[in-house]
Formats: sequence, structure tokens, C-alpha cells
Amino acid sequence: MDDSTVHNAAIVTDWFQRHPEVIRIHWPARSPDLMPIENLWSQMVKKWDSNSAKTKVNLVAHAMNIWEAMGLKRGVENICETLVRSKSRRLNSVIECNGSYTKY
Repeated sequence: MDDSTVHNAAIVTDWFQRHPEVIRIHWPARSPDLMPIENLWSQMVKKWDSNSAKTKVNLVAHAMNIWEAMGLKRGVENICETLVRSKSRRLNSVIECNGSYTKY
């Protein structure tokens, strides 16, 4: 389990106590090893302009501009395809590191 508060809520803890056949494993919070979406969010955050207008319309437009600039709406190869294709390398890296952190 990661340290997310929703995963450690009393109702969740109680459920696991009532179901000892379910084994809880440690999972690093926001682990990019097996969650390529974290890499995508990271790249978007790096491009985010915190001075952009604070209205909902302008924030959505800003996010869409970043999305498009990253090639996420084009029909050509883009970051999402690259991340999906890297999945097997990521999995193999985790296996080689015995479940520990990797370069991803």
C-alpha cells in the first residue's frame, strides 16, 4: 500500500482486518516505475505557467495549449505512445531491481 490517506482510512484498514487472505504490499506513492502517467503529469507541470489567468476558461485553455504543444492531439507519434511502448522496459527494470526504484 502507498501512503495515500484514502488507502489508510479507518474503513479501509477495517476491511483488510476482516479479510486477512488479502495480502497488502508496499507500493511507493506516485511511483513512475509502473505508472507512466506520472511522467506525463511531470512534463505538463514543467511547462505550466503559474501566472496564467486564474479563471476556469483560461486554465483549461492553458492546459490544452500545453497538451497540444506536447503533441498529444496530433496523429503522429507522441509522448503517450512513447510511454506506452516503454512499459515493457519499465517492467523489466523493476524486475531487475527486485521491486526497488528504477531510473524511471
